[in-house]
Amino acid sequence: MEVSRAIDLIDDKMCWGRGTFSAHHMPERDEYWQAGEMAIEALKKQEEDRWVSVTERLPEENGRYIICYEDTTTFLDYFNGKWFFPLGKHAMACEETGTIVAWRPLPEPFQEEK
Repeated sequence: MEVSRAIDLIDDKMCWGRGTFSAHHMPERDEYWQAGEMAIEALKKQEEDRWVSVTERLPEENGRYIICYEDTTTFLDYFNGKWFFPLGKHAMACEETGTIVAWRPLPEPFQEEK
């Protein structure tokens, strides 16, 4: 099953049950909805952070991405439909984009849990 389908199914089931039971029929109802919403957010994050094949699509936004060549990974900048090697304040166009097989967004920076 695709992640997007799982999100739709969980969200649909949660919408169906909202307001169906009163608190005295199902005291854990609020925790149930909170757990469902957490599951949906985790699945959305998983979908956003996955490797995307270049045959599926290219990034929609300019920025830095992790890219996968046939046998290695590195970082490249994507700007106006083209890949660039980041070189400080300058960039060099990456003409070898035919060997790029997939890309993914950079992860969020580490933050201590509070």
